Amino acid sequence: MSGDIFYALDPENYGNLVAGLYSWKLSLPVTGFILPTTPQLTLDAIGNPIITDSVVPVEQRTTADASDPSNLERLEDFFSHYAPMMKTFVHASNVSEKETEDATKELFMKYKRYAGYNTAKAYAAALKNQNLADEDGGAIVLFDRFHPGYSADYIKQTIGEKIEIPQEIENLRKIIKTEKNPVRTSGELIKILESLQDQCSKYGNGKPKQRLEHRSFCKTYFFFRHFFLLRMWPE
Repeated sequence: MSGDIFYALDPENYGNLVAGLYSWKLSLPVTGFILPTTPQLTLDAIGNPIITDSVVPVEQRTTADASDPSNLERLEDFFSHYAPMMKTFVHASNVSEKETEDATKELFMKYKRYAGYNTAKAYAAALKNQNLADEDGGAIVLFDRFHPGYSADYIKQTIGEKIEIPQEIENLRKIIKTEKNPVRTSGELIKILESLQDQCSKYGNGKPKQRLEHRSFCKTYFFFRHFFLLRMWPE
């Protein structure tokens, strides 16, 4: 293969899209990205990609999660600084439910590949943009972000195949009963916070497994402390 490589991403996979754009900014060889449109990332009247949130001033929006690498504000930053380049890097296409279903079937029939709903949607968008790769003998790489086991019901309904689901995914599908009463007073919450704070202070310099537990305890502690205690019980 001597041509360009394009990457087809599933809808809302903004994390990989932002990472790819950062790679281009760092002068790595990135040609472009293909993805289906969403209510957040769509096309304007002449077919250029736009972020719908851009019409709302930043100061009037709800709070963004700065820890989320997929949040649209990061992508919007690229759109605002490199707007002329976006139409050559980001190739968004409207994909219908019928086209998504047909893409699911084609991936199975041609490549024996089980594809979840989002992956099939990305493949459908890739088919609509095949000319990009054909122009100079390039290729389109399809990103499959999640194990098809997460879309087992969709796959069975679409192509009639029952797939084997790994145990770790089965465990995630189970309903877990905590058998604990919900927190009702600030006093109960304070006791939980004190317990988490105690665990957070224990393993900071321990073994790797203990440090992992330490980070988990600390993240939980700070989340509860700042979000629940300060917002629900400000006293």
